[in-house]
Amino acid sequence: MKVAIHQPNFLPWMGYFYKIGQCDSFVFFDDAEYTKRSFIRRVKIHKPRKTDEDKYLIVPLQKHSDFDDISKLKLLPDSKWQQRIKAQIHQTYSKAPYYFQLESILDMFFKDGRDGDSFSAFSIDIILHVASMLGLDRKWIYSNDLDIKKHKAEANIEIINKVGGTEYISGLGAKKYQTEDQYLKEGIKLTYSDFPAHFKSGSLPLHFMNKSVVSYLAWYPIAEIQELYFAIK
Repeated sequence: MKVAIHQPNFLPWMGYFYKIGQCDSFVFFDDAEYTKRSFIRRVKIHKPRKTDEDKYLIVPLQKHSDFDDISKLKLLPDSKWQQRIKAQIHQTYSKAPYYFQLESILDMFFKDGRDGDSFSAFSIDIILHVASMLGLDRKWIYSNDLDIKKHKAEANIEIINKVGGTEYISGLGAKKYQTEDQYLKEGIKLTYSDFPAHFKSGSLPLHFMNKSVVSYLAWYPIAEIQELYFAIK
């Protein structure tokens, strides 16, 4: 069984969903430590009318320690940030041919009523909704339910063993702290997601590669996105 693991990210880039498409079970590492400079609560989209430039969408959080687990982060209790993000997405993509594909995301997740909620739950709800739109039906697992004791590569191995995985679909960024030998000792095959190479071999303009999934949904029909990134598991 192929397993992928990732922290809950806000409206993540297409590479996040590409990794979901490669696995059988996807584990939300929701009790991992928050990393301040990461893409956990921010993501890039295009600037309005400037596809060669980008900007960040950032979710504001309540005051917290830089070393808190992601599961402990809380959304800022102010509905203005939801309205602001919704307006930013609308300003950037309202003229795109498939903007209507974003309407359920904007209506469900960027309205009054999310104030003070868990950031992790908020982000995971969006990910599950988009995964459903893309036809990605996987077994969804939460690390918070697994009582993980270890850290980094060792934590991944512990998770994979607990869920019965035989192959780990890893992001390229993890190469700096894990080796194939660590997994081979546990009888686990280590495979790195090839999204950047796969993207560059396709037909989409390069400026889409590091953008949020909303950029793709605004400009391309879901059927084409599925064919480009999820036709083969």
